[in-house]
Amino acid sequence: LRETFAGLTGMDLVRKIAEYRNERIRVTMNLHGIDTMIYHIVKRVPGTMQILEHTFDYIDIDNLSIIEDRGNVNNTYFSDGHHIYHFSSSKNTLYMIFEDMELLDSFEVEIMDDPYSFLMHLMYGDEPVDLDPSLVEATISTEQPKLPQLCLRLYSSRADGRKFVAEQSGLNQWNGIRTSNYKRADGTWVHRESKRDENELYIPYLVDDRMRDPDFFPPRDTDFRLRLPDGQVISAKVCQAAHKKMPDSQYQLLSAAEKEIEDRRRNEGKSIMSNPNNALGEWLLRTVFELPVGTVVTYEMLQKFGVDSVVFTKHGEFDYSVDFSEIGTYEAFYGEENQEEQQ
Repeated sequence: LRETFAGLTGMDLVRKIAEYRNERIRVTMNLHGIDTMIYHIVKRVPGTMQILEHTFDYIDIDNLSIIEDRGNVNNTYFSDGHHIYHFSSSKNTLYMIFEDMELLDSFEVEIMDDPYSFLMHLMYGDEPVDLDPSLVEATISTEQPKLPQLCLRLYSSRADGRKFVAEQSGLNQWNGIRTSNYKRADGTWVHRESKRDENELYIPYLVDDRMRDPDFFPPRDTDFRLRLPDGQVISAKVCQAAHKKMPDSQYQLLSAAEKEIEDRRRNEGKSIMSNPNNALGEWLLRTVFELPVGTVVTYEMLQKFGVDSVVFTKHGEFDYSVDFSEIGTYEAFYGEENQEEQQ
């Protein structure tokens, strides 16, 4: 978002930064169905661990004031009457000063001189063992097997790398026209167009993502359970045929191996939709983003909301969850950060 406030200073800058922070708090709370948030803090001091909390509030935009005697050209300090904030222009980062943390608990801890020996003794008793740190790590690891995951984008990319949300597809499918053809009794075909439901949308499931794990989702048009970040469970499925269907007459001439390939292509879809197909849009567009009906989603909006991709997790057959993820998650998920920078 730097380009949107790069030329701003003083109160104009502070107000814009506050607006962006509040937008991301709002969307995060809506995503998870919560009405309050806190900072939960573990503080380490010599011999003691402290558990603290601090309020996590919206910035009070109507009560903003700049702290004139602090900061410099690259660092702006301001207050909203509740907390003191610090925005670093060089780092493009907003900080908050933690001044009134609430101490919930405090307990003493013993700092061991030789933790490796202690851990190895727990596992192997008095047997002589090489105290290789990597061996200790492998011995005490409690990491659970990672569930299959797939990250998908909520946007498209132009040839020059610029990101955008299509105006009549994806998150804006509702803005397109539904077309259908039907055959009259006299044998003539009629083309018909109709408006889509105001909440229709789908998550693009592009070919490069389908190839990452072809068996991640069930076959096209097969319902599966999808748990949303706020705990709701809806029905969803892979939709929209990714390939043009081969004529049956040509299909019958294929070998068994070729038919298997064609069957797989016929089961391949290029979008993820809820069932009914307006359920996901009603939740995301109206409940989470709080957009008025008829508002076209843009990539600039996603930047403000701090969300531009989703991560699906497969918990079992026909059982999935989805998390809406921060800007840059897709590139980080597949190790494409450097490609993004080069573009």
